[in-house]
Formats: sequence, C-alpha cells, structure tokens
Amino acid sequence: MHVLNIGSLNIDNVYQVPHFLRGGETVAAYRRTLHVGGKGLNQSVALARAGIASSHAGIIGRDGEVLKNFLEAEGVNVAHVEMRADEASGHTVIQISPEGENAILYYPGTNTCLTREFVKNAVSDLKEGDVLLLQNETNAIRDAIEIGLEKGLRIVFNPAPFDRSVPLLPLNQTAALILNEGEARGLYSMDEAAAENLDDLELLTALGERYPNTTLLITLGARGVAVRIPGQSPKLFPAYRVDAVVDTTAAGDTFTGYAVRALTLAWNAEEKGEDLARCRAILEDGIKYAVTAAALSVTRAGAGNQTIERVTKNAFFVAKMAGMGDVPIARGSARPLLRPQVQVCSEIHGETGLGVPVAEPERDPDPRPAAQFIVDVVMREPEKSVTLVATGPLTNVALAARLEPKLVERVKQVVLMG
Repeated sequence: MHVLNIGSLNIDNVYQVPHFLRGGETVAAYRRTLHVGGKGLNQSVALARAGIASSHAGIIGRDGEVLKNFLEAEGVNVAHVEMRADEASGHTVIQISPEGENAILYYPGTNTCLTREFVKNAVSDLKEGDVLLLQNETNAIRDAIEIGLEKGLRIVFNPAPFDRSVPLLPLNQTAALILNEGEARGLYSMDEAAAENLDDLELLTALGERYPNTTLLITLGARGVAVRIPGQSPKLFPAYRVDAVVDTTAAGDTFTGYAVRALTLAWNAEEKGEDLARCRAILEDGIKYAVTAAALSVTRAGAGNQTIERVTKNAFFVAKMAGMGDVPIARGSARPLLRPQVQVCSEIHGETGLGVPVAEPERDPDPRPAAQFIVDVVMREPEKSVTLVATGPLTNVALAARLEPKLVERVKQVVLMG
C-alpha cells in the first residue's frame, strides 16, 4: 500500500523571541534559524521515518530546490515535485516563545499553484486502495479529493489550517480525518459557542454521527488523542509527557505521519483477511506509537530539519568493519526523548561523525523503525531473557518499552556503552 502526499513545501524562518509580538510593537529576536518545513513536507518526513513507502507531490519556486533535495535525502519519492521559476516557494515567519509555543505567519507562494491536471498526473501511479494524504495548506483540495475518490483511493485529510471552505468538502467520503481540537470544533459548528459546551468525547461522538464511515482522530495537546473508529465507541489515548518542551511546531505533523502509518497497517491487515478485532488492535498500537513520536518532536527545535541518513550510513559502515556486514540495521529515532538535540559530531569527529570517510551502504536498512525492530526481536522467543547493549542514548529502547510494556519483563539487563 503506497501513500502519496499532495502537500505544501515551505522554507521556515524561525525566530526565538522573548514573547509574541503585539500590535505596534517591535521586538528584537535573540536567535534566527532557517528550516525546511510546511505541513506537507513535515508529514512526508514523518511517513518516511515511520517506515512507510511514500511519495510527495507539490510545487516549489526557484528558491526551493533545498526542499526537494531534503525530501529525497529522507527517502521520499519526489518525482512529482515540480518547479515554477516565476513564483517564490511557500515560506513562514515563526515566532518561538521561551515556553516553546509558536505563532506563525504564512505566505503560500507556489503552494497555491496546483491545478486539476497536476493532481491527475500525481495520482496516475497509484492503484485502488492506495492512500492519498492531504492538508489544507495548498489549493486544489476539492479537486484532489474528487480525483482520489474516482480512482478508488483512501483519502486521509488533515484540515489545517482550518477555514470556512473545509465543511463544504465531501468529507463524509474520506477514509480518515486527523484534526486538532480547534479544527474539530470548527468542523462541528462555525459558531464557536455551540461547540464549547461539548467535552472531548462528546465532540468526537457528534462528528462520528456526521461522518459515520470515517475514522476520526482528534489531537488534544497535553490531554492526548481522541479516536473514533467506525462502528466503535470513542476512545482516549493519553499523551506521553516530556519535561523539556523546546518547540511544538512539528508535533501535529509528526503525529499525522505516524497516524497514517497506523492506518495503513490496519488497512493492510484488513485486506489480508484479518478479523476486525485484530485490525483494531493494530490501529490502536500504531496510534500509541504516533502519540509517542509526537511527544519526541517537541523536544528539539525545527520541524523537518534533522536527517538520520548519516547515522544509518555510519551503522552500516561500522557493522561491515566489524565483520558483521549481514546484521540487520533499522533506522532509529532522530531525536532524544527529554532534551534538545545537540549537534557536535562535525566539530569533534569530522563531517561524518566517525573521523574517517564513510562509503555508501551496499544494502537498505530494515523497513521497521528501530523501536519496533527491538520489540520484534526481544519478544520473538518468550522463554528467553535478553541483554540489551546500548551503544548510545536509550531513546529507541525507551520507545520500544513504550510500544510494548511487556518488554521490560523480558530484558535481564541493559549494558551502556559510550
């Protein structure tokens, strides 16, 4: 099952500020950084890091080649990323407060240059049952939904940013809607007061009655995620709490990417004839993993700016040098759990981080994320206890334990190295 994301591609100008700007005020930022971003790009990156085969379709300006290159480096198919030289790429001005909250000014640029023909060409490689992921940060959303439905695709829509056009779309024919609380209340009623009286599960139930055949996922910030599967009662998945919140910009996009992973795994199981209870269990396990991934994303600055390609390449190199060239290698988390990422390898160990040139790997990494790989290996033989040897941070071990709580019963000891 392939996922195509027709989504935005932005250059993010990020400013660390003492507080958000108020009307008539000039404030000096104490740090400025540039990142690649856009809800579309961020979600494609999350899909790739979740181990999902995916493609991105969108339009960039002459200034946006870095966006295409970044996606390609992350393993995303960019055959349908086109360039228009007469318009600037989409870009943002993002304020980040000391509390890690953000305020965003957005110029859409080439993200509003999509046409119906562009969409038709982008989906031409897909087959019935594949997934089309959309956000509301480009134009031609109605065209994309209609063309996708005609082709028999599963439509997953993240209506962000929310506007008055969203309730007018044929959302009752989508396979899944992924919304935050504000978007969900706006979808329920453009009259904010009408939705304020509903609690989380009441809101989810009301939307479920309106869209009975659509899986609904509503992110609730620190409260977690509320989920309604067609024919099932709503369920709340608690958030994974972290202490060091640095930047919440990419949390929603990270969750969306990993939630699409959960949906595709469940749909794949359904197509293989698995019973409904098993399909639901697969989806719920995937949502727990998505919640954890979203929590990780707030512990470092930036949305899509950290690649794990270098780390994976180094792992292949070290395994080969150790005479273990056939050992399985899975891509791990790109971020620490509870502190900001610190980039020091180039200053201390040279550009590669190992102090020596590193050749391109001769094989691909295991398609499973490292945390899932750990769970599968450790739980494979229930009668055996396991020693885990961690050569670096314990991020992937912690994620594995979060994904499968029984893991801790199987691990005899954890040996720390480095």
